[in-house]
Amino acid sequence: MPGAGANLAGRIVAITGAGSGIGGAVALAAATEKARLVLCDLDSNALAATASDCRVRGATAIETIAGDASSRATARALVDSAIMAFGRIDGLVCAGMTRRHAAAENVSEDDWAANLEQGLTGPFRCAQEAGRAMLAQGSGSIVIITSTGGQMAAPGIAAYAAAKAGAAGLVRQLGVEWAARGVRVNAVAPGVTLAPDGRMSFESDLIERMVPTGKPVLADEIAQTCLFLLSDAAPGLTGQELTVDGGATVGRGFACYTQR
Repeated sequence: MPGAGANLAGRIVAITGAGSGIGGAVALAAATEKARLVLCDLDSNALAATASDCRVRGATAIETIAGDASSRATARALVDSAIMAFGRIDGLVCAGMTRRHAAAENVSEDDWAANLEQGLTGPFRCAQEAGRAMLAQGSGSIVIITSTGGQMAAPGIAAYAAAKAGAAGLVRQLGVEWAARGVRVNAVAPGVTLAPDGRMSFESDLIERMVPTGKPVLADEIAQTCLFLLSDAAPGLTGQELTVDGGATVGRGFACYTQR
């Protein structure tokens, strides 16, 4: 896996959505690599459980922030906590978002606004706050979790797709704008993903038709790709969106029309 053996020992890494799903998997993987962690999630109980699991994995320095990472106040608190506790921030991973399925003509104003707030504006706020600190220190790596839903159309995800496509555009912009000052910004776009708790990001009976490998991507595979981007192993990568989907995006014609 790309991130296996990524040297993050001693690095200060902030992770949003760390209470579950991909964010939780990133936290556990970073803990295994002995990173120092600042974890954020709206669910304080889930956040505490992840922090406990990270300590079992070997993490010895963990700060937690319970709050909505899409808010400016929480984004600022996340970065302030890293700097106050550790003196710097080396990495940021923005994960965590829910979506509601609805035909485009039925998307409510509230659902549209919530998707954009959580999937685009929130990551921008976190990246902006972390970016300011990283630019001041002359180094850092930011990873935003996007989605294959932002790369191709599918029924019922208009608001979600718009937010994720916007986040990919944001990554390109920040990746170019901050590159000369030592800060890399990239995205990881998961496809059908099996979360650590067994939840699937898509109906399981469609996987064989959607995914050429015939199986979902594991959350830990997404996490390992994030660690790769955070590490010194990816110095030339910035403004990029790495797709981890078992070939579904490039092979969707085969996946949709060929029966196994």
